[in-house]
Amino acid sequence: EKSIRNAIRNLKDINALDSDGNLTALGAHIAKLPVSPCFGTMMIFGSILGCLDPILTICAAIANKSPFVSNINNREEVNQLKFDYSNNTGSDHIAILNAYDSFKKSKNRNFCSQNCLSYQTLKMMDQLKKQFSKLLSEIGFGQGDKVNRNQDNVHLIIAALSAGLYPNISTIATKEAPKDGRKGVYNFYTERERVFCHPSSVMFHMRELEWKWAIFQEKIETSQVFLRDCTPVSPLSILLFGGELTYDHTGVILVDNWIKFKAHNNLVITLNGIRRELDKQL
Repeated sequence: EKSIRNAIRNLKDINALDSDGNLTALGAHIAKLPVSPCFGTMMIFGSILGCLDPILTICAAIANKSPFVSNINNREEVNQLKFDYSNNTGSDHIAILNAYDSFKKSKNRNFCSQNCLSYQTLKMMDQLKKQFSKLLSEIGFGQGDKVNRNQDNVHLIIAALSAGLYPNISTIATKEAPKDGRKGVYNFYTERERVFCHPSSVMFHMRELEWKWAIFQEKIETSQVFLRDCTPVSPLSILLFGGELTYDHTGVILVDNWIKFKAHNNLVITLNGIRRELDKQL
């Protein structure tokens, strides 16, 4: 019974169900896709926002595993490669996307050994992308040139990613960074607890982050509770693709009653209007 309640809550969190438990327009499309709601949401919004191919790449990596091959002997090298491929976004997902794209351009297996990448994993991602694309086209999405008109827009890629991974989100509270090196010192907080960024994440090695929020793929507990596979996200991504918006008349917009942004009430009206326009695309 608890697992059913959690499943229903998760579907409401990604706006697949309304407050009464009925399917939304998004939920009706997701229900037709034989993939997790997370993937379905990401792919549908990737198509709408014109960044489908990058989102399919990221979905393929999440569904399978990261193409980076890390062990005790090359861990620092892999961390550096991921950092470089993230292109200062602090995002594990963008690092994988850029590594995959570089592999496709190289067209040789030597590239994999030189960049600590698994050739087999990358080829499996190719197959998964084709499967996801076919499933999406069967429900009327992912067709035509427009679906990739913004494939180089990192902000839109992260927005579509946010839509699928929400409510896996944490705040990032920064402390003073060391004067030498690029590793920053951050505190992370989800709705219920303090957590830590996993050392394998690109964010762990960032000196500065543009945004103070991050979405994450999974939360694991060992000596501490760690977030793995993270991506910093902008307030706008959260406000458009997060949970219910409310305004408390003190100049604060609340998302799901815990994520806070200072703003004027008129912004809530504007954001809800944009959300309705996005719903019309469904």
